[in-house]
Amino acid sequence: SLEKKNGDTITNNMNITRFDKWQDFMDFKTQQNIMLVGVEIHEEAKDIEEYASCKQSIAFLMGNEGQGLNTKHMSSCDGFVRIPQYGGGTASLNVNVAASIILHRYHHMLLSEKENSSQNTSSTLIPSP
Repeated sequence: SLEKKNGDTITNNMNITRFDKWQDFMDFKTQQNIMLVGVEIHEEAKDIEEYASCKQSIAFLMGNEGQGLNTKHMSSCDGFVRIPQYGGGTASLNVNVAASIILHRYHHMLLSEKENSSQNTSSTLIPSP
């Protein structure tokens, strides 16, 4: 897709791909050298900005609203990203809201990087577990 910004056309390099079987995605991930990043409350989770320097394409994996990512999917992840939350309420977000926050922040992070370096090779995929 294309986006106009300050009169310039910026090519957005975000692909969304759905897989019917986990192994199909894992085979594709390996063939394409894609980093799988789980969106999860996890002790190793980082802020999304820490992935800005990653030269690999990144696939973000969303868990379900009740239990998050299962053990099989978590063990397949190359890293984890968190959504900072404040206050004493629940640490859980609706999965659509969480995906929107991650993709929005990642998209704008890539646009900023592209404007700074005028070069971007990352794409984003959301596999279906």
